Amino acid sequence: MFFPVNATRKNYTVSVAFLSGAAVVAVVLPLPPVFWLAAAYFLAIGTLIGRRLFPEEKRLWPTFLGLTVFSSAVAGIGGLVYHLYRLDWSGCALTLFLAPLPFVFLRPAHREPWSFFRARAEDEPALTPRRLLHVIVGIALAVIAIMFVARAAGMLAGASTDTALRTPWDVVPADFFLIFCLASLAALSVALADAVGVWALAPLTALSGLAVSVAVVVYRIGYGFDPFIHQATERLILTVGEVAPKPLYYAGQYALVTVLTRLGHVAVADIDAWLVPIAFAAIVPLAYWSLRRSFRWPSWLAASVAFGLLLLPLDQFVSTTPQGLANVFALATLFVALPMATGRADAASPAALVTLVVATLITHPLAGIPLAVTVGLVFLLAHGENKTLRHRLILAGIATAVGALALPAALLVNGAGIGGLAGALGEGLRQASESIALKDFFAADIVSRQYQATLDFAYAWRQARVAAWLLAGFAGAVWLARRHPAALAYLAAAAIGLTDWFLIRWLVRFPSLIDYEQSAYADRLIGLSVIMIAPAALWLAGETLAKLRERPALKFGAVLLAAGLATASLYLAYPRHDQYETSRGWSTSGADVKAVQFIEQDAAGRPYVTLANQSVSAAAMREFGFKRYYDSHDAARPGQIYFYPIPTGGALYAEFLDMNDALGSTSVARRAMDLAGTDTTYFVVSNYWWQAQKIISAAKRQADYWWKIDDDYVFKYTRGGRANKK
Repeated sequence: MFFPVNATRKNYTVSVAFLSGAAVVAVVLPLPPVFWLAAAYFLAIGTLIGRRLFPEEKRLWPTFLGLTVFSSAVAGIGGLVYHLYRLDWSGCALTLFLAPLPFVFLRPAHREPWSFFRARAEDEPALTPRRLLHVIVGIALAVIAIMFVARAAGMLAGASTDTALRTPWDVVPADFFLIFCLASLAALSVALADAVGVWALAPLTALSGLAVSVAVVVYRIGYGFDPFIHQATERLILTVGEVAPKPLYYAGQYALVTVLTRLGHVAVADIDAWLVPIAFAAIVPLAYWSLRRSFRWPSWLAASVAFGLLLLPLDQFVSTTPQGLANVFALATLFVALPMATGRADAASPAALVTLVVATLITHPLAGIPLAVTVGLVFLLAHGENKTLRHRLILAGIATAVGALALPAALLVNGAGIGGLAGALGEGLRQASESIALKDFFAADIVSRQYQATLDFAYAWRQARVAAWLLAGFAGAVWLARRHPAALAYLAAAAIGLTDWFLIRWLVRFPSLIDYEQSAYADRLIGLSVIMIAPAALWLAGETLAKLRERPALKFGAVLLAAGLATASLYLAYPRHDQYETSRGWSTSGADVKAVQFIEQDAAGRPYVTLANQSVSAAAMREFGFKRYYDSHDAARPGQIYFYPIPTGGALYAEFLDMNDALGSTSVARRAMDLAGTDTTYFVVSNYWWQAQKIISAAKRQADYWWKIDDDYVFKYTRGGRANKK
């Protein structure tokens, strides 16, 4: 809404102009690492925006909420700047100028503060001796909880390593889980005690951050494979401003990381690694605010229920990828929308919702498209006082159908083009008719018991958690919709996610993805469905917990169960090697980094390809980015080839698999040379591979040269043939 220029608007404009100018200067000048400058800028602008969008909030809430909105504005507007221009220093400066600008034109509402956030003097409890003792005990519990979190964080720091790991639990002390469980009990007890009010969020937020930062701390080189690709892309954008071709997604993450990197003058890898874990931890206070605002819950109940976020499938939030960041944006959006859905117009901010939706869309459409439909439905239902129940159900059904069809169509058009849409659908229908079965609708997580209490408990939770969240969410949404019809949007959101999972899992085939990636891409939508229904599930949990407060035995049992489930979720969030499951992947090690550096030095600028596993390829991506590509010389396998195998598919990855099967065969090495048009192939073998010693022994006899670099063996094959051997 627009209004004539007045002092409030003028003050905001002047403040934003001054802060943005200072930020632009910081982007341009060659300063040393000053991340505090970026933090100060974001906090200052966030405070200004928060006071305009949420003027009824007091204390630090405007700053926190404004920071959430402004961060998403940088991602959304920065992503648009990237698509339309580039993200060099001028593009980042333009982003910093444009991101706060739209909020200048909003009319700041003037509302009475909500009593829960600014209690009247007569409502404040008297500080009797019993109350004072209660507060002292609450503070003591909070300190104990934070001490437990600090102790657990110290254990992780002590376990940090650059050796190859199958699971972080191989190096993290077993006592870590006991400490985490005790920290969960203490943090939840602080919330339930209702003694320190909003300060109960401190141990809860720290605990959430700890749960999703294990990989960041333990894996010194990096975790997974996708983050290495995205970091390489972000480094290239930082250097030249853009990467061609520009996809219609991922730009939200690239913009946010690039702006923070340029503003703070710190390493891309540092910003990237911590972005999603810190953002997820910030969801805890956001959930607290949303639940209190939406349902007028007391502080203890909102804080206790916010603890339930630790029971989500946390593997979605342990590393920074566009999908992970989009999931965090989606979860934040759903909590910001909750007051509107429950009729609390005084807490609703349409501008904040639009900003968050745009950021999610431009970061990853898999979360953005269902979210946009959901928020649109919240708007329609929340402002439809004269609509009948029948009309609302029809609207929800139409929104579900639109959302369910829009996502597969968008992904198909992006991956196959309009011309390939029918072919991809036809291939998917053909394969679905041959293989679809009711038992496959949910992941086959059923496992036999191993009669180890802790592991049995953890894997039982893994088997049940998706169903538990969805059932609780559906029940909560239906019950809540009887009071607030706009809550039907959360029901529709989960239905969109599950329908899209079915369509993409069974009826759509993506030509650019190899077989195992087809199902993995669709399975993300199961986790997204849980995220979409989470606010409704937490409301049901809160209503249940409120009824248990006067029943101490049941409340104590619920606290123990919640702490145990949170610890199980922590364990399940990372790769495992136990009696139930053995993760096949290994982390990128310091030896892998040394191996790719040695190969680059040995090649001395001559073209080459390397056959290696994904950990070594990740090391190459970390060290060299997108330095070398070759045009394929095989007409049956056209396209460009990265000089290390990419595990999501590609001709060179197929040659790597054949090289393993052939035990380092010279013929396969020469076939890789022919494919890329080079005269040299390197082959890297890590000693943890299956049959590694057999492959190493055979490759030593066939390679022209070989070297041992820590735990890796490097073999060199040349087109001229075997010369000599080291």
